[in-house]
Amino acid sequence: MLLALLVLSRARGMTDLSQNTGLTRPALYRALSGDGNPEFGTIAKVADALGYKLNLVLKSDRGSTAAVK
Repeated sequence: MLLALLVLSRARGMTDLSQNTGLTRPALYRALSGDGNPEFGTIAKVADALGYKLNLVLKSDRGSTAAVK
């Protein structure tokens, strides 16, 4: 997932993404690198700035899924 976010971020422009997330360009590169270990909040900010929404889905005991909002 981090690699996909990095590719999308580079395609959209790291400078614009930096301004939209409030994170510095070096911080973005570090967080999205293969060695990065970003906090969930950082991933959520990047996804939001790229136009994506992250959802967690609860897996029930019966095998069906229900969205958590």
